Amino acid sequence: MNRYTRIKEPLSLKNKRKKELELISDSLSSNSNSTLSKFNFSAYKISDVRKYLKKENHNKCCYCGSILSDSQSFSHIEHYRPKRGNNSLQLNTKGLGYYWLAAEWSNLCLSCSVCNNAKGTKFPLSPNSKRFITSRNTYFEEALLINYTESDYNPEEHFEFLEGEINGLTQRAEKTILTCKLFRDELVSVRKTKTTLFTRKCRNFLRDLERTKNEITNETIEYRKEAFEALQEFFKEYLKNFPNNKHEFAILEQQILRKEIIKSNKSISEIISLLNREDEKISNF
Repeated sequence: MNRYTRIKEPLSLKNKRKKELELISDSLSSNSNSTLSKFNFSAYKISDVRKYLKKENHNKCCYCGSILSDSQSFSHIEHYRPKRGNNSLQLNTKGLGYYWLAAEWSNLCLSCSVCNNAKGTKFPLSPNSKRFITSRNTYFEEALLINYTESDYNPEEHFEFLEGEINGLTQRAEKTILTCKLFRDELVSVRKTKTTLFTRKCRNFLRDLERTKNEITNETIEYRKEAFEALQEFFKEYLKNFPNNKHEFAILEQQILRKEIIKSNKSISEIISLLNREDEKISNF
């Protein structure tokens, strides 16, 4: 569920994709009843794809936001539109998926095995949407699963976190939560712990920031230097590059931080101003 920008696809994928599409075309033309059920899609499996996707999304699951292990059994290359079809897709009599997108860079992302297995070959559309499985004109499909690489995607418009629970604020978010089972117990437990710890960290930061507004004295200068260094560390990690998508459950952190800042009757710009002012005080002491 992270917001991230697509990087340029690896050249090796382009070359592999072209050859694979030619093989698929030959397979379909030679056997009109072919379902591609036994076709070995391999272009997307080259090492560069995983390497580039890990770099692009900071090695996190595109659906739940968990940090992925290096094990390929846990980290899967996910197809946003499934490369194969089955009855749940209700595509057509051949059961074809979006086979021509099997190695398309815009259709690939990294996910954990749990989210990927839960999603399977599901790709729900709006009830009034036509599925363009043969014309390949998917631009006109009204997909109900969120595509995290869309340029206008803003996770905070779709998801809300409350004590570890995740709520969908839009129809697409609700469908994504249900399809990928983002409500599963282990995720709720981890997010709840994250909420408790990060809320405490934010409140400590804002409390200590208030203390730095007092005048510096000889007796407190060393303490204030240490305190200010801690403030600066928090600032660099969470505010300077706000939002920071490198963290696990980054959207959760962003929502907590924003709520705590609002509760303290401050803004991010005001906090930056205070930090700069205190930095000058300590430097000139």
